[in-house]
Order: sequence, then C-alpha cells, then structure tokens
Amino acid sequence: MFLLIKLKTMKYFIPIILIILLSNCQDTSNNKYDEAKTIEWNNFEVVKLKGKKFHLDTLMQPTKMYFHNKMLYLIDTHLKKTVHIYDVDSKKKIGSFFPQGRGPNEVIGSPHISFHSNNLFILDISRHIFRKYELNFINNNLNIIRKRRINLKGRLKTHCYQINNNKIISLNRSAANIFTIHDNKGKIISKNGKYPTSSQDVQENLLPFAYKSKMGMTPDRSKVLLAYYLTDLLEIYDPEGNLLNRIHGPDQFLPKYKDRSNNNITSIAYIKGKTRIAHKNIAITDKRIFTLYDGNYKKKGVQHTNKILSFDHNGTPSKSYKLDIPIVSFAVNSDKHIIYGLTYNKEPKVIYFQY
Repeated sequence: MFLLIKLKTMKYFIPIILIILLSNCQDTSNNKYDEAKTIEWNNFEVVKLKGKKFHLDTLMQPTKMYFHNKMLYLIDTHLKKTVHIYDVDSKKKIGSFFPQGRGPNEVIGSPHISFHSNNLFILDISRHIFRKYELNFINNNLNIIRKRRINLKGRLKTHCYQINNNKIISLNRSAANIFTIHDNKGKIISKNGKYPTSSQDVQENLLPFAYKSKMGMTPDRSKVLLAYYLTDLLEIYDPEGNLLNRIHGPDQFLPKYKDRSNNNITSIAYIKGKTRIAHKNIAITDKRIFTLYDGNYKKKGVQHTNKILSFDHNGTPSKSYKLDIPIVSFAVNSDKHIIYGLTYNKEPKVIYFQY
C-alpha cells in the first residue's frame, strides 16, 4: 500500500522536477555574435582568493579605483576634492586633487582617469575636456603639473586614452561609431568601430545603451579593450579602432532590456529576471586583462560581485578568481600580485587579495 502511494506521488513530482531542470538550463544556441569566438567556463582555471582589509586613512565613499606606480587612486565625489591618492606601502594619503567645479583644475561629477609613464590623464566627461598632468614625487610629496588641456569635439565621451603625442582615442555614445580619433587639439580625425551584430536585432538609436561598455588600453598602447555590461562580450581593437578579436562567453548571453524612449529622449530599462550583468569593470596590466564579472540578473541598488576573469592581451582565457568577499570595483598591482577591491558591505572599505 505504501509503495503504491509513493509511486502515485512520484508521478506528480517527476514532471515538476523536469520543468525546474529545464528552466535552469540556459539555451545559448541562438545567442551568437558575428565574427566572435566563444568561450566556456571550463576554459578558465578556477582560483579561490581570500580577502583582507586594507586599512587606509580618511576613506569616505569612493566609487572607482585605479592603480599606477605604487599608488592607489580612489575617486570620491562626496568629498571636496575628487581624486585621492594613497601610497600602498605606507597606506598613507599622498594628496587629494581636482575639486568639483568648472575651474581650470576642477571636474564635474566622476571623471575617467588613465596613466602612461609618469603622466595622469583625466577626462571631465560632462564637459568633453581631456587634460594631461605630469606626476612628480619628491620626498613623499606629490606635485601635479598641468601640461595640456584639450576640448574634444563631437558627442559625449565616456572614456579617453592618449595613443601617442599626436592622437587620442575616445569611446562615444554615438549610434554610428564606437570610437572617435582626435588630434592633439581635440579635432576629429576619423570615426571607427562598428557595434557587434548578432541573432538579436537592436534598434540603431539604442545601440549605445544595449552595448554599454568599459574601455581600457594596454600599457604599451598597442591594443584597446572593450568589456560590455549587458552581454558577456570582450572586444580587442588596434589603436585606430579596427577590430582584432571578439570573445563571447563564458555564459554567452545577449542584452535584454525594454525600450523606454520618449519625447526625443532615448533610454532603456532593465527587465527583472531577464537582464543580466556581465563585465562591470576592467583593469589591464603589462601581460593580462582583468574584468570584474557578474553573470547574474540585475538587482536594485549596488550589486557586489565575487568573480574576476583574466585573459592575455589576445583574449585567451586564463584564470577565474573567486573572491570570498564580493566587491564593486577593483584595481591590480601586478608587481606584487595584489588585487585591491572596493566593497560597501556595512561601510565602504578597501579589501586586498593576493593572487
């Protein structure tokens, strides 16, 4: 009698189990990009990392971080000055620079910064102003000397890098092209880079929103990297904006969103349970590309992530770092093999991971 009841009960549970299993299986057969190589999770070596608190003085509420020449740069728009520089050996603040405002050495909002040799480049995104500064450290005192100010022509730029003394490449919010090449006076030389095409149609005016990305450049200035936010796509270009490689994976999903455009204002909205987040941040060292990778569905508020993927400069997968403390932004010290991470768990703090 008991066996009969058990068999009848199983008759109802088996279809339910099958439905659950099928719903959890992501069919990626139609999620294909043209001219893209696909990668899987098994292409990465999994490495688990344990984080420890990196004690810094006067830490407030930073949103971005960068590393260059033994210095950690934190962007914090909640303080009077925006860029805060710390010596990672002494853990002491070296200085704070760039107040919020419209003055000669001021910025509006959160800027994008980059480095080359002993130079700091800062892009005031809202005003299209690209500045070059020389960094001089003398007896633990930092002097920042402005060398050049360039007003960039064209549409809004979110990232900007100096290719050489005569050229600058910027990441646009244009539907026609991804990149603009400028001369050293900010004039447009050329536009290049086409958005990826796939089995999913995207309206032309929505391309910059569906294919929002972070941009990076190799220290030798030979390659430009794009890591996309709403699709797990990584692209490698030459400094003129010509595509060299396109890598899709490891989850192989496409952007999911709703068109919320109205009254000549273009915008998209995320869809609960459908919109997934891919690469949230990027850091590039002499030999490696690192991306802060999510892969989960978009949630409200700040979304912490516990995975960092690494590739070589050609896009070949290397390692998948699993962090025991999730973070929102990161920077890499390749000389000491340290990943610095920013977390908002309970309070803003910097964590470091030895890799």
